[in-house]
Amino acid sequence: MRNDHKISKEAEDYIKKKIFDIPYCSLSTSQILDIWYPNEESRAPYPVIVYFHGGGFSMGGHREDSLEPMLRAADKGYAVASVEYRKSGEARFPAMLYDAKAAVRFLKVHADENQLDADRIVLWGSSAGGWIASMTALTPGNPAFEAVEMGNAGVDSSVAAVVDWCGPCGGFLEMDQAFQKSGIGKPEHHLADSGESLFLGAPIQEVPELVRMADPCVYLNKDMQPFLIM
Repeated sequence: MRNDHKISKEAEDYIKKKIFDIPYCSLSTSQILDIWYPNEESRAPYPVIVYFHGGGFSMGGHREDSLEPMLRAADKGYAVASVEYRKSGEARFPAMLYDAKAAVRFLKVHADENQLDADRIVLWGSSAGGWIASMTALTPGNPAFEAVEMGNAGVDSSVAAVVDWCGPCGGFLEMDQAFQKSGIGKPEHHLADSGESLFLGAPIQEVPELVRMADPCVYLNKDMQPFLIM
């Protein structure tokens, strides 16, 4: 975790009830999540926001300051599960999706004991986390993106809705073109050490088939959940 981006003590202290570092799988120490509860306990079981942090697929942590806007939902009766996942230095595509699906299945299986509503799970992510949220929601049951041996194989990983904050919604090869056109940001995603290249295991222009597999737009369908993309 980047300590300079750690969640503020004020935000952490505001939520009275929370459970930290719950393992949802046992393959890696990165496979943990926190559950933050509403201060008003009478509304259980709580609808759940499952949050995936950003960090270019290579850094970041599940208890950093990007989580703070989601914690405001606790005042609206939501529980928030903030998920840590394996980064590109530890595992490559599609390992992050395996982790995300495993976390969703875990939360569903343990919903009753944690006062959660398994039928009202919303995924929310920022940047790389937005991509994880989108891809996870659009590919439930897709064997290319499910590692059911990670646990709770009999539970589906479908969710109710998605909020994508600045996640790469299209193909990674389109990102530099967008930056060049807008003049905003650096067109450097094609480089061998870019977050996307490290994530896929090769410079993105050399693996177009993997880029297409990692494009959320490929999996759009008429039955997809409601999406809010910002």
